[in-house]
Amino acid sequence: MGYYSTLTRCDGVKTPQMTGSCWTCGRVFTFNPVKVPSVRDGNGVRQPICSNCMRLANKMRTDKSMVLFPIPDDAYEACDEMKLG
Repeated sequence: MGYYSTLTRCDGVKTPQMTGSCWTCGRVFTFNPVKVPSVRDGNGVRQPICSNCMRLANKMRTDKSMVLFPIPDDAYEACDEMKLG
């Protein structure tokens, strides 16, 4: 899905994040691997979708009166390491 790294906040707390390429547009972005919207590729592996592509997809769905894809508020932020497992 991407590359794992750890951020150190100004208060010294380390928070994990993933960096990877959007499956739709190829843009590199950071995300919470548990919450990020994704699709499964041909091998069944989850592939992340960036916020820009998700907003575009939801705009097209709105225009067609379709149900929107959910986007968690913290999908594109670092996360609590305890929530990864």
